[in-house]
Amino acid sequence: MSDRYEDNDSRLSASPLGNLQGVGSIVNLSIDDEDWFEFTLATPGTASSAIGLDFLHADGDVDLQLLNANGGVIGSSTSTSNSESISLNGLAAGTYFIRAYGFSGATNPQLCAQFQSLHIDRLTYQHQH
Repeated sequence: MSDRYEDNDSRLSASPLGNLQGVGSIVNLSIDDEDWFEFTLATPGTASSAIGLDFLHADGDVDLQLLNANGGVIGSSTSTSNSESISLNGLAAGTYFIRAYGFSGATNPQLCAQFQSLHIDRLTYQHQH
């Protein structure tokens, strides 16, 4: 099932989230392959800055990567629990990418991204019937 951010299946076609400030969210997104998002940190990441995924593992294992502007992986979370998280602490101001993908091709349909202050609070995957 496509969502309003498709086709964001690669770094070159990443959906721009802009400068993450204030509070906001993105809801009703789906993942059937992988999803990429581009965001900007206007100031360095702090100890409370993080990106994360919450999802029901039974609906499909979703993993998370954080990449720099050149596409190099600088953080990842690949557990087998119902959540994934990567700290942004110490990251310089600049442009970054998020890659959310199903482990071994798993799918897990609905993405909700929530933002607060200058960090991504949680990205949530929930099974939608």
